[in-house]
Amino acid sequence: MKSTGEVMGSDRTFAKALYKAFAGAKMQLPENGNVLLTIDDRDKEKILPIAKRFIQIGYRIFATKGTTEFLRKNNLHAELVTKVHEDEGSTNNILNKLKNDTIDLVINTMGHDLEKNSDGFIIRQLAIQQNVPLLTALDTADALLTSLENRSFVTQSLA
Repeated sequence: MKSTGEVMGSDRTFAKALYKAFAGAKMQLPENGNVLLTIDDRDKEKILPIAKRFIQIGYRIFATKGTTEFLRKNNLHAELVTKVHEDEGSTNNILNKLKNDTIDLVINTMGHDLEKNSDGFIIRQLAIQQNVPLLTALDTADALLTSLENRSFVTQSLA
């Protein structure tokens, strides 16, 4: 399991088991939060339904310039997607959002940008330093969303 490490969740349904696996990996997200999308061009078509699902469960989308442009061209308008700036001079920049606990989850599929001065590398490193959950694959984001969309079973079973 690439994003949950060596954690396993077991239950009678996939959604419950998945929720337990993510919880065991300390990836517990708020009911309403903020997700930062910084998506490689080759993944942009796949991020659209994922972004819409995040919005449906009450998440606000923050995105880098290229991702914001793609989402807005596909009918996720300004009130649904906030563009964050990559330059350090802006108060609405990615690094400030991560440092100020504004972001609850980062989804970064920037490919193989392993150079230490690349934007993707810096974003991933800062997310890790700030203990912000970080996903680098969209299939994992889809699985996490399935878990979040089915959270109601947790409160129902506790009642």
